[in-house]
Amino acid sequence: GAGGSVAATGTGAQSVGATVHSASTGAGAVGLLASANQTLNLNGGVSGNGDFNKTGSGTLKVGDSADFTGTLNVNEGKVLVAGNLGATSTTVMGSGSLLGGSGTVGSVVWNAGATYEWQLRSATDWDLLRVAGTMDLSLLSSGSKFNLSLLSDGSFDLGGGYEWTFLQASNFGSLSGLTLGADITNLFNISAGGFNGGSDATGIKVLVGSTADGFTSLNIQASSVPEPSAQSLFLLGLGGMLGMRVLRRKEGDKV
Repeated sequence: GAGGSVAATGTGAQSVGATVHSASTGAGAVGLLASANQTLNLNGGVSGNGDFNKTGSGTLKVGDSADFTGTLNVNEGKVLVAGNLGATSTTVMGSGSLLGGSGTVGSVVWNAGATYEWQLRSATDWDLLRVAGTMDLSLLSSGSKFNLSLLSDGSFDLGGGYEWTFLQASNFGSLSGLTLGADITNLFNISAGGFNGGSDATGIKVLVGSTADGFTSLNIQASSVPEPSAQSLFLLGLGGMLGMRVLRRKEGDKV
């Protein structure tokens, strides 16, 4: 029914096998509480056209919820999406909250200060968030940025550089006119400390792309710091030698 709450406050993960329902009328939103260091697994997903409010600094894992048409307000902590969260649902990421996983959601609103955690597991396996409704970035600007946290298994070699699609949507709302190839990195604070230890993920950009099936995408473009070429090392060494000769000549002039 409407209202009430589901909570994970003990030790370890707690799971709910049944579908958790929220109606648009009655006692209000259903609270989903995952306390610090706790995980609340909603294996049966959520349903209804009412609201859910995620609170607590812990993690909420939501199973397949294709029938959900309401709003999931992520006020605190982390939400992992697995499967379908409902094509006509809305997920609102509040400042300080974190979204992760690879699945399909309805409409999404990203507020400044919220985070999407993207993980690269192998050369062919990484997180992809599919937005069936509107992807709303209108609240972001160069002064009000969204956080993008990059993670990898620590063994992936960027080599000459790569580009991955991490989000796709058919509608970007007021930003629907995004130009293919546009650089929108200025809307993001990018954290690469968890990407190969942050050692070789420099020059990371967020670019607008397109998918083979016609969706607009947001892509992560990453490149490693290039090794100095033999020619550049030679020129550097030559410059140092010339500098030493000039210095010695000036010292000789003082005699």
